[in-house]
Amino acid sequence: MKVITFDEQPLEARCFALDGPDIHPETYPGQDSVVFRNDLTGCVIHVYNRDIAFWEVLTYAQCVNTAASSLDAHPFIENIKFEDMPYKACARVNPVKEVGETFFVINGNKSKHAYTVSPFIDGFSLCWPNQASDEEQRAVARSFNMLFYDGINEFIRSQSRIYGVDINPVNVKFAIDRNQRKILLVITDLAKNIKNVTRLNSSLGGG
Repeated sequence: MKVITFDEQPLEARCFALDGPDIHPETYPGQDSVVFRNDLTGCVIHVYNRDIAFWEVLTYAQCVNTAASSLDAHPFIENIKFEDMPYKACARVNPVKEVGETFFVINGNKSKHAYTVSPFIDGFSLCWPNQASDEEQRAVARSFNMLFYDGINEFIRSQSRIYGVDINPVNVKFAIDRNQRKILLVITDLAKNIKNVTRLNSSLGGG
Protein backbone atom coordinates (compact mmCIF):
# COMPACT_ATOMS: atom_id res chain seq x y z
CA MET A 1 0.00 0.00 0.00
CA LYS A 2 1.33 3.42 -0.98
CA VAL A 3 1.23 6.07 1.79
CA ILE A 4 1.37 9.71 0.66
CA THR A 5 1.43 12.28 3.46
CA PHE A 6 0.54 15.88 2.69
CA ASP A 7 4.04 17.23 3.39
CA GLU A 8 5.67 14.67 1.08
CA GLN A 9 3.75 15.89 -1.98
CA PRO A 10 5.21 18.54 -4.28
CA LEU A 11 3.19 21.77 -4.23
CA GLU A 12 1.84 21.26 -7.75
CA ALA A 13 0.43 17.83 -6.77
CA ARG A 14 -1.45 18.98 -3.67
CA CYS A 15 -4.76 19.40 -5.45
CA PHE A 16 -7.23 17.00 -7.10
CA ALA A 17 -10.35 18.05 -9.03
CA LEU A 18 -13.30 15.87 -8.09
CA ASP A 19 -15.36 17.41 -10.88
CA GLY A 20 -12.72 16.77 -13.54
CA PRO A 21 -13.36 14.89 -16.81
CA ASP A 22 -11.99 11.57 -15.50
CA ILE A 23 -14.31 11.45 -12.47
CA HIS A 24 -17.64 9.67 -12.89
CA PRO A 25 -20.54 12.06 -12.16
CA GLU A 26 -22.28 9.64 -9.79
CA THR A 27 -21.06 9.77 -6.18
CA TYR A 28 -21.74 7.50 -3.21
CA PRO A 29 -22.08 9.36 0.11
CA GLY A 30 -21.54 7.40 3.33
CA GLN A 31 -21.39 8.14 7.04
CA ASP A 32 -17.72 9.11 7.09
CA SER A 33 -16.75 9.62 3.42
CA VAL A 34 -17.93 10.27 -0.13
CA VAL A 35 -16.86 7.79 -2.79
CA PHE A 36 -15.86 8.99 -6.26
CA ARG A 37 -15.09 6.75 -9.22
CA ASN A 38 -12.06 7.56 -11.36
CA ASP A 39 -12.87 6.26 -14.85
CA LEU A 40 -9.27 6.76 -16.02
CA THR A 41 -7.63 4.57 -13.37
CA GLY A 42 -10.48 2.12 -12.73
CA CYS A 43 -10.33 2.90 -9.02
CA VAL A 44 -12.53 4.58 -6.43
CA ILE A 45 -11.47 7.42 -4.15
CA HIS A 46 -12.89 7.55 -0.63
CA VAL A 47 -12.70 11.21 0.42
CA TYR A 48 -13.13 11.29 4.20
CA ASN A 49 -14.90 13.95 6.22
CA ARG A 50 -12.71 16.77 7.47
CA ASP A 51 -13.13 15.74 11.11
CA ILE A 52 -11.37 12.42 10.40
CA ALA A 53 -7.61 12.72 10.81
CA PHE A 54 -5.06 11.31 8.40
CA TRP A 55 -3.67 8.90 11.02
CA GLU A 56 -7.20 7.53 11.62
CA VAL A 57 -7.63 6.81 7.90
CA LEU A 58 -4.16 5.26 7.76
CA THR A 59 -4.98 3.01 10.73
CA TYR A 60 -8.25 1.97 9.08
CA ALA A 61 -6.57 1.30 5.72
CA GLN A 62 -3.98 -0.93 7.42
CA CYS A 63 -6.81 -2.82 9.15
CA VAL A 64 -8.59 -3.27 5.80
CA ASN A 65 -5.46 -4.71 4.21
CA THR A 66 -4.80 -6.97 7.18
CA ALA A 67 -8.35 -8.33 6.87
CA ALA A 68 -7.95 -8.68 3.08
CA SER A 69 -4.72 -10.68 3.45
CA SER A 70 -6.30 -12.81 6.15
CA LEU A 71 -9.31 -13.74 3.99
CA ASP A 72 -7.03 -14.46 1.03
CA ALA A 73 -5.08 -16.92 3.20
CA HIS A 74 -8.10 -18.31 5.08
CA PRO A 75 -11.25 -17.81 2.97
CA PHE A 76 -14.65 -17.31 4.55
CA ILE A 77 -16.99 -19.89 2.98
CA GLU A 78 -20.58 -20.46 4.08
CA ASN A 79 -23.21 -22.92 2.79
CA ILE A 80 -26.40 -21.09 1.80
CA LYS A 81 -29.54 -21.69 -0.25
CA PHE A 82 -30.11 -19.61 -3.38
CA GLU A 83 -32.90 -20.17 -5.90
CA ASP A 84 -33.85 -23.29 -3.88
CA MET A 85 -30.44 -24.83 -4.54
CA PRO A 86 -27.35 -25.28 -2.33
CA TYR A 87 -24.70 -22.65 -2.94
CA LYS A 88 -21.50 -21.56 -1.31
CA ALA A 89 -20.92 -17.93 -0.35
CA CYS A 90 -17.25 -16.92 -0.52
CA ALA A 91 -16.16 -13.56 0.90
CA ARG A 92 -13.05 -11.44 0.51
CA VAL A 93 -12.11 -7.84 1.33
CA ASN A 94 -11.26 -5.21 -1.29
CA PRO A 95 -7.76 -3.93 -0.42
CA VAL A 96 -6.60 -0.31 -0.19
CA LYS A 97 -3.95 0.60 -2.78
CA GLU A 98 -3.15 4.09 -1.55
CA VAL A 99 -3.83 6.30 1.48
CA GLY A 100 -2.97 9.97 1.69
CA GLU A 101 -4.05 13.53 2.34
CA THR A 102 -4.41 16.35 -0.16
CA PHE A 103 -6.55 19.27 -1.29
CA PHE A 104 -9.69 18.33 -3.21
CA VAL A 105 -11.59 20.78 -5.40
CA ILE A 106 -15.25 20.50 -6.32
CA ASN A 107 -17.52 23.28 -7.63
CA GLY A 108 -14.70 25.76 -7.07
CA ASN A 109 -14.32 24.92 -3.37
CA LYS A 110 -10.98 23.61 -2.09
CA SER A 111 -10.47 21.75 1.20
CA LYS A 112 -7.98 19.28 2.63
CA HIS A 113 -9.09 15.69 3.28
CA ALA A 114 -7.59 12.30 3.98
CA TYR A 115 -8.41 9.73 1.32
CA THR A 116 -7.96 6.13 0.22
CA VAL A 117 -7.82 4.58 -3.25
CA SER A 118 -9.13 1.07 -3.94
CA PRO A 119 -9.97 -0.97 -7.06
CA PHE A 120 -13.45 -0.36 -8.44
CA ILE A 121 -15.67 -3.43 -8.05
CA ASP A 122 -18.35 -3.55 -10.72
CA GLY A 123 -21.78 -4.97 -10.03
CA PHE A 124 -24.63 -4.63 -7.56
CA SER A 125 -24.25 -4.25 -3.83
CA LEU A 126 -26.02 -6.53 -1.41
CA CYS A 127 -28.85 -4.97 0.55
CA TRP A 128 -31.78 -5.89 2.75
CA PRO A 129 -34.58 -7.58 0.72
CA ASN A 130 -36.97 -4.61 1.00
CA GLN A 131 -34.32 -2.29 -0.50
CA ALA A 132 -33.54 -4.38 -3.59
CA SER A 133 -33.85 -2.79 -7.01
CA ASP A 134 -34.66 -5.99 -8.96
CA GLU A 135 -35.74 -9.58 -8.34
CA GLU A 136 -32.28 -11.14 -8.64
CA GLN A 137 -30.83 -8.71 -6.10
CA ARG A 138 -33.82 -9.43 -3.84
CA ALA A 139 -33.25 -13.20 -4.16
CA VAL A 140 -29.58 -12.82 -3.25
CA ALA A 141 -30.43 -10.55 -0.31
CA ARG A 142 -32.88 -13.14 1.05
CA SER A 143 -30.04 -15.69 1.14
CA PHE A 144 -28.21 -13.72 3.84
CA ASN A 145 -29.50 -12.76 7.27
CA MET A 146 -28.06 -10.98 10.29
CA LEU A 147 -26.42 -14.18 11.53
CA PHE A 148 -24.48 -14.42 8.26
CA TYR A 149 -23.04 -10.92 8.67
CA ASP A 150 -22.32 -11.58 12.34
CA GLY A 151 -20.43 -14.69 11.20
CA ILE A 152 -18.23 -12.65 8.85
CA ASN A 153 -17.55 -10.09 11.59
CA GLU A 154 -16.47 -12.80 14.01
CA PHE A 155 -14.43 -14.65 11.39
CA ILE A 156 -12.44 -11.52 10.54
CA ARG A 157 -11.90 -10.77 14.23
CA SER A 158 -10.71 -14.29 15.03
CA GLN A 159 -8.49 -14.66 11.95
CA SER A 160 -6.94 -11.19 11.71
CA ARG A 161 -7.40 -9.69 15.22
CA ILE A 162 -9.26 -6.73 13.74
CA TYR A 163 -11.95 -5.44 16.10
CA GLY A 164 -14.99 -3.24 15.51
CA VAL A 165 -15.88 -4.86 12.18
CA ASP A 166 -19.57 -4.38 11.39
CA ILE A 167 -20.32 -5.46 7.82
CA ASN A 168 -23.30 -3.71 6.25
CA PRO A 169 -24.74 -5.40 3.13
CA VAL A 170 -24.65 -2.12 1.18
CA ASN A 171 -20.85 -2.33 1.50
CA VAL A 172 -20.69 -5.79 -0.10
CA LYS A 173 -20.62 -6.33 -3.89
CA PHE A 174 -21.78 -9.71 -5.21
CA ALA A 175 -21.32 -11.84 -8.32
CA ILE A 176 -23.19 -15.09 -9.04
CA ASP A 177 -21.38 -18.08 -10.51
CA ARG A 178 -24.19 -20.47 -11.41
CA ASN A 179 -21.87 -23.03 -12.98
CA GLN A 180 -20.02 -23.57 -9.72
CA ARG A 181 -23.01 -22.61 -7.55
CA LYS A 182 -21.12 -19.87 -5.77
CA ILE A 183 -21.91 -16.32 -4.79
CA LEU A 184 -18.73 -14.28 -4.60
CA LEU A 185 -18.81 -11.41 -2.12
CA VAL A 186 -16.36 -8.49 -2.01
CA ILE A 187 -16.46 -6.36 1.15
CA THR A 188 -15.70 -2.73 0.32
CA ASP A 189 -15.92 -1.28 3.86
CA LEU A 190 -15.40 -2.92 7.26
CA ALA A 191 -17.78 -0.62 9.15
CA LYS A 192 -19.97 2.46 8.74
CA ASN A 193 -17.67 4.42 11.07
CA ILE A 194 -13.98 3.80 10.49
CA LYS A 195 -13.13 5.07 13.98
CA ASN A 196 -14.69 1.89 15.41
CA VAL A 197 -12.20 -0.37 13.61
CA THR A 198 -9.00 -1.20 15.50
CA ARG A 199 -6.25 -3.79 15.46
CA LEU A 200 -5.37 -5.64 18.65
CA ASN A 201 -2.09 -4.44 20.16
CA SER A 202 -1.78 -1.82 17.43
CA SER A 203 0.99 0.68 18.01
CA LEU A 204 -0.57 3.16 15.58
CA GLY A 205 -1.89 6.45 16.81
CA GLY A 206 -1.60 10.17 16.52
CA GLY A 207 -3.43 13.37 16.81
